[in-house]
Amino acid sequence: MEKVKSYDYFWNSKKDRYYDADSMGDWLRPFFVNGVFNGQLQVTANDDMSVTVGAGYGYINGKHRHFLTPTTLDLETASGTLHRIDNVILRRDDTNRMIYLLIVKGGNASSPVAPPLTREGPIYDLKLAEIYIAAGTVKITQAEITDTRMITAVCGYVAATVKEIDFTQISAQFEQYFTNYRKWEIFIVVSGHGLIQERRMGMDPDTGKEYPVVEFEVTGEQMRAVQMLPGYTHNIINLSTTENLVTVMWANEVFNPDHPDTFYEPVVPEKTGK
Repeated sequence: MEKVKSYDYFWNSKKDRYYDADSMGDWLRPFFVNGVFNGQLQVTANDDMSVTVGAGYGYINGKHRHFLTPTTLDLETASGTLHRIDNVILRRDDTNRMIYLLIVKGGNASSPVAPPLTREGPIYDLKLAEIYIAAGTVKITQAEITDTRMITAVCGYVAATVKEIDFTQISAQFEQYFTNYRKWEIFIVVSGHGLIQERRMGMDPDTGKEYPVVEFEVTGEQMRAVQMLPGYTHNIINLSTTENLVTVMWANEVFNPDHPDTFYEPVVPEKTGK
């Protein structure tokens, strides 16, 4: 049977598939984005016509290289009349099967621009820094170096592909939750004879039915505070046919019409059917 190249890394028990270096690269590709690791490969000036790229890791499309020691790169002599911008590049070169560092020289101009990145065919470049080389420059200082490692479009820092989770919907759900469940109220009957009823909203997963109604019979002669729990629908009924029911009600916050937290739902579920 002809072997089939596979990137899924199933066991080759039937000797019908093979894996190679590209297999590992393609396996890594979904987990990381291109760039340098942990702020590594910083470009620093040497106070001459060279720069040094610090040690560290670079990752490009499933391949990586660990530069164990700093690398010094020489710059070409500056023009006597015009300026230029050179790029410090981390390059993946599939033809030569290497990742390496180099300087890409920019064009001389009175208003220079950095050379474009090469990202086609076997070449894929990441730009670590730009170096401004003014006319007549004989040495580069750190002021002429623009660090571009943090710019995702040209380099970026290596991170998991899920770089940021959108919590917009989750935040909205929590806001709704706290809107409905943050209100605490206390009822105290100070005169008359009444019945306070409460029922937890929703269905009891153990019984598949609505939660039971909890009742508190209260009077002004024996005053007591009854707490209205968040997430519970509640009411109060006057049990007397001759007296008014006077109740003191306390809440932990003032009602906000922009975030209403009171919705009608009967405490005693309405009967349906016959």
